Amino acid sequence: MDLDGSLAVRPVFASEWARLRDIRLRALADAPQAFGATLAAERELPAEAWRRRAVASDRRTMLVATDGDLWAGFAGWVREPDGSGQLVSMWVEPTARRRGVATALVRAVVETHLRLGCSELRLWVSVPNQAARRCYEANGFELTGRTQPLPSDPTVGEVEMHFGLARV
Repeated sequence: MDLDGSLAVRPVFASEWARLRDIRLRALADAPQAFGATLAAERELPAEAWRRRAVASDRRTMLVATDGDLWAGFAGWVREPDGSGQLVSMWVEPTARRRGVATALVRAVVETHLRLGCSELRLWVSVPNQAARRCYEANGFELTGRTQPLPSDPTVGEVEMHFGLARV
């Protein structure tokens, strides 16, 4: 993927549910240890589940990084019942990595979180995914000290990070 400098981050439109499904399945195939879900399980989801995922609200949104018509990556944000938010499901196309796509997605999630007036913003990142962890740290996330097994592969650990809202 050759980024031409027109990178933008925007919500996924409801009509783009099939495209969201396709990029999510590519992400799960590329980086299975980066997600709590498995490729096999996500392949089985019905179209209606993908349609629901593509609808943005004040409780959940999926963002896509675009370069013209190309989708370079995606990330999600969900509001937890306690009012906090969580950055979820971030992935960047392998050919678009190290080109600012991940940073643009993280910043867009933080902006969404702040715009909706939520409390703490957290995420979980798998221990082997050091590139993602470095990106999150560079964008104001800090380790909380909490750990858990990756839901899709309990032999892999995850660490929790939170966004230092005092940095805004």
